[in-house]
Amino acid sequence: MGHAFGYAKVCVHRGEGAPPHQCHITVFTKETSDSQASEGTVFPFNHAAKYGIATSGPTDSLLSTLSTQETKVLRLIGEGLSDKDIATALSLSVRTVEGYAARIREKLGLESRADLIRYALRQKLASL
Repeated sequence: MGHAFGYAKVCVHRGEGAPPHQCHITVFTKETSDSQASEGTVFPFNHAAKYGIATSGPTDSLLSTLSTQETKVLRLIGEGLSDKDIATALSLSVRTVEGYAARIREKLGLESRADLIRYALRQKLASL
C-alpha cells in the first residue's frame, strides 16, 4: 500500500476480552495529524530501499503475481483496447480476455477497468 500511495500507516486496535473481540484495523494513506497521533507501523514508498530490499524498477510486487499472458492483457487494457480488440490481438476469445481481466483485478485488488488502466500506466506497462 505504501507503494501505491507513497505512504501508509497501519494501526491495529485490539478488542476487549480473551480472545479479543471486535478488533479493527485503521489504514492511513496520508500523513496527517491523526495518522501521526496513532500508534502503528509506517510503510513509506521507500520502505524497500530503506531496508536494502532489491526492487525491480518501477513495478511492484503485485505485478510479479501475474502470469505472462495476464501481463500482456493488462498492457493492452492499459493502452485502451477493448476486450474484443485484445482477443483479436492475442488470438483469444472475448470470454477468455474477460476472465483474464477479472483475475488481474482480483490479484491486484482493483475494482474497475479504469483502475486497471491507471495501474498499467503507473507501472509503465502502457502509454497513451
